[in-house]
Amino acid sequence: MLVVFFAFISKYYFFSIYLFVDLLLVVLITIFVRAIYFKPRPNKMAYNNFLEKLDASSFPSIHSARITSLFLSYILYFKANLFLSVFLFLIAFLIFYSRVYLKKHDWIDVSAGFMLGSAVSFGIFLFLNLFFLI
Repeated sequence: MLVVFFAFISKYYFFSIYLFVDLLLVVLITIFVRAIYFKPRPNKMAYNNFLEKLDASSFPSIHSARITSLFLSYILYFKANLFLSVFLFLIAFLIFYSRVYLKKHDWIDVSAGFMLGSAVSFGIFLFLNLFFLI
């Protein structure tokens, strides 16, 4: 949300709204999936209530979904060049790897987060192009 704030104060109002909706949808969809499908983390976590159970679930990786959504939103909205796109993807890949290395997620969780973030970003971008002609 800090990125949304900085985009807003930098007078990129439309991008900040786009990014806010994008990240909000990613979080809401992740919570919904975790509520109906529980997959324990590689390092099991104990839980006593519903919120702790959501946190103890690892599928899909919300970190992977958010970073994918963030970098794809930036690339799509600002039509970033190839060098910047590759650089942002490398940063995202390091975050993917860190989630697996720290045993918070399996690769399938990270992959699902990547697909979720990509689908939401592309979906919102296409919606904005159809109705607002950005």
